[in-house]
Amino acid sequence: MTQHQTVEDWLKAVASKQPTPGGGSVAAHIGANATALFAMVARFSRNHPFGPAFADALDQHTARFLQLGMDDAAGYQQLKRTLKQAKAQAINQADLDAAYIAAATAPMRIFELTALSFSHNLSKGCS
Repeated sequence: MTQHQTVEDWLKAVASKQPTPGGGSVAAHIGANATALFAMVARFSRNHPFGPAFADALDQHTARFLQLGMDDAAGYQQLKRTLKQAKAQAINQADLDAAYIAAATAPMRIFELTALSFSHNLSKGCS
């Protein structure tokens, strides 16, 4: 989802017959929604440790999730271009491997950020 895309347009893009946005981008947006919602709740809390600093940290997670969603789509598009090139001409195996690794990077970062957000919230006393 881009900064200027409506939720309706985002959902239409997800439902379209296009490979992106796909599962990684959707997972990133679920993470962004979860951390944004928790930040809202933290802002209503008057008890330590759920204060402004905690909400601000959650805002940073939300922004990172959104960036990772865009990175996921970009990584897939780059892999698609590399695979198309590989069909048209011989391609170095190292370049092909690098394209697969690049495409897998954003989903792995989404997983890591999800785990970090969850463990951070558990350490603050949430379950």
